[in-house]
Formats: sequence, C-alpha cells, structure tokens
Amino acid sequence: MYEGNSSEEEDEEGGDEPDEPDEEEQLRTPNEYAKMFLNAAIADKRYIVDETVLVNTVKRLPCDNCGAPALGVTLTKKSTAGGGVRFEYYCMNQHKNTWSSTRWYGAKSLTGQLLVLCTLLAGLTYHQMAQFAKFLQLAFPARSTFFKLQRLFYKPLKTYYSKSMEETRTQTRAKVVAVDTRFDSPGYCASKATTVFMEYDTKAIVHAEFCDHRSTNRQSATMEYHNIQRGLPAMKDLQVEEIVSDASSVIKAALGEEDTIFHSMDLWHKGKNIAEMVLTGAKNKDCRALKKWAKPTVAHFWSCAVACKGDQEKMDRRWAGLLWHVQGIHEWTVGRCHHAPDKDASLPLLIEGSPDGEAFRKIIMNPNLLASLEYYSRARHTSSVENFFSHTLLHYAPKRIQFSYDGYCIRNMIAILDHNHNLTRADQLSSNGNPYINCQLSRRTKEWVAYKRMEAKEYSYIPDNYMCAH
Repeated sequence: MYEGNSSEEEDEEGGDEPDEPDEEEQLRTPNEYAKMFLNAAIADKRYIVDETVLVNTVKRLPCDNCGAPALGVTLTKKSTAGGGVRFEYYCMNQHKNTWSSTRWYGAKSLTGQLLVLCTLLAGLTYHQMAQFAKFLQLAFPARSTFFKLQRLFYKPLKTYYSKSMEETRTQTRAKVVAVDTRFDSPGYCASKATTVFMEYDTKAIVHAEFCDHRSTNRQSATMEYHNIQRGLPAMKDLQVEEIVSDASSVIKAALGEEDTIFHSMDLWHKGKNIAEMVLTGAKNKDCRALKKWAKPTVAHFWSCAVACKGDQEKMDRRWAGLLWHVQGIHEWTVGRCHHAPDKDASLPLLIEGSPDGEAFRKIIMNPNLLASLEYYSRARHTSSVENFFSHTLLHYAPKRIQFSYDGYCIRNMIAILDHNHNLTRADQLSSNGNPYINCQLSRRTKEWVAYKRMEAKEYSYIPDNYMCAH
C-alpha cells in the first residue's frame, strides 16, 4: 500500500519554504485575479464526452490526499451542474475526493454560465437549446437557472452596450439620422417596440429606444410616439439636422414641434403609395391605359426628388411636368423633360380631356400629394434601418416568440452590437478577384435582383461580452 508523506512530516524534514510573491503579484487586486482566471477559463476549448468514458477516467484517478493507486477508487455520488458533472469518491484509505468536469465561478458552473451567455449571443432561445440538448442527452442548465442567469447578465451587458454606443456616437458625428420602429408582433397586439436611430451615410446605429406596452397604459399604437419622444433629446445632443422616417403620422406628430430638425420621409413608401393610386384609377374600364404608367410615374417621382436636391419649387415644377410628358409633349412654355428622346415612346398617350387623362391629372395634382412633396425633396429613404430589422434583429428577436422585457432588451442590444461591428465588411471575392454576385427573384415584382455577397461576419466583441457578463 502506498502512503504519501503528510504535510507535518515535510515541515519536520525542513521542506522548501514557499516563494515570496513578486512585487507585481502583490499589487494585483482580487478583481484582477478574477479576470486572469476568467481569461484562462474562457480560452479553454471544450469537448463533448460520453458519460461511460468519463466515469472510467475518474475511477483511475489517484487520491488527492494519499496518492493511493486508482484500483481502490469507488464512486459514491454524482451530481450534474449546468453543462458539467461533479463526482465524489473515496480511495481505499477512505479519503474523500471530488472531481469536477468544469471550473466554478461565483458558486456556479462556469460552463453553464457560458452556455446561457452564448445562447443569447448567438441569437438562440432556451427552448431551441434545451431541445437540442435533450435529443443529444447533453447536460444543459435548467429553465429556472437559464432565466435567472439571463437577468443577471442584463446589467453588465447594458453597461458594455452603453459604452459601445457612446464610442459610436463620438466617431460618427451624425447630422442626418434615419428612424424607424419595429414591433415585436404584427397588428394591434404588440407588447414591445424597438425604435432605431441610424446615421444615414455610415449606417451606424447611434441610438435606440426599447419600450414595453405597460409604459403606455397597454396601448400598442402609442409605443412608437413614446420611443420617438424619449430619443429626441439624444438627437439634439448630437446636433442632428435632419431626421428621415416613413410616412407615419405618429412620427410626423412627434417631430411637428421641432423647428431645428428638418423632417424627410422615405421615398420608397411614397412611391409605393403613388403606384397604388395609379393602379386603383386603372380599374375604371375607361382608364385601363393608366396601368402601364404606374411604374414610369414612380420612376419620375424618384428622379424629381434626386434632381431637385432640396429645392421645393424645383420639385413641384418637375412633378407637374409629368402631365405634359404623358401627352407626348416634352417641351412647354416654362420647362422641358430631362430624358432620352425615345423614353416611354411605346406607352399609350394620356391626352388632356380624355377619361384616362383627367383621371391621371387628379392623381398627380392631388392636394394631399402636392402638400407632402416637401418631405421628399432631399431624396432620402430608410432602407438601411429596415434591412437591419429584417435580417439582423429578426435573427436575435424573432416575432413569433414572446420574450420577457429583460430578454427582449438583451437581444436588441446584441443585435445592435452585431450590426455596428460589421459595417465595414468587404465584398467576398472569387478566385479570379471578382466579387461574388447572387441573384434572387422578387416575389412582389417578379423580377431578378442582383446583390453582392459580403465577407463572413467577425465577432471580435464577443470576448468582451464574456468578461463584462462575469
């Protein structure tokens, strides 16, 4: 039987004295030691191990106290802890030993904490991960543990998010900001809303507001107005000169009292509305020719907005000039068309006085339409914000799932961090140096759309989230 020397025997024999800590080690604070521990623990790779193999490995471990050979080790207790397992066993000399497959931090399994945090950072949900773990017979934190840790992670993640947003605002110097609101479910039953303020040129998100319907007396329709009002002071601090939004009356009302900020509206939404007006007029049997002018009318609206560059009078003149163009007249007393000679030559003419011509005139000279042209004179749109909602935010906070307010805010903050840290991605190039081009068929227009494929995202901010969450 092997018996190791006790500590008392080593002292009597004059064992080596422990080394004095160096000056640098003495100056380290407990927080610095904790940070060193976390850095080492997080950097470790992790593997999935079968339980049978793990038990056989533990049975061959020598005793920590006496170093007895593994032959006498017998397991007495096994307990699982969120992504890890802990064994208790006695050696043949009845010394109690423990062995854990994971490190412990704050009396909790570090692997279990990382599983919860990585589930959030990857945009997954507890139910998805729990089902995956169930099918694989993989140890995973319990539901109560998961959501308890999620609540604990909220405050440090918000601190890191606020610091990152402050750095973005300092670097961006936003003057023109696009604003849009996304609700967590369609219709009038939404319980949460996210309003994003995105710098127009760089597409960096400089501010965001999250709202629960309980803060608006459970009135979903007023959450957008509530978020805009809360976000306006931040825009004034940034000295924003122009805000771009869709044609929402809520945003228009919120910005109506702001004299220092110019309000522009999204061209795409207005163009869609104009097309619907023309197509509705074409339903009359005497005005079928209007249908072919729907798309050219929208194109003319866009060209007017781009050409006038903020000049309201020029916008009005060019827009009214469409009434001459549809009659085949391209030069008149106070103006002319600015296009190639054969443009729209194949389309039917809408002569003044004819049923279709008069119907088209009523659409183009609609008082509400003419009054709204000033909002489109700078040719702005909110497509970048909507792309963020449709691609990035929808991944982290899908609308089909109801989240708690803490979970909803965490997922929105992570989505914004993901967006801001991947703005400068380059085009993905093929072996011959040309960019990859993908084509997709639009279900609405039935036309093919080409777009470039970007390089894969990089998540350099993830290690910082590890540290701030612990």
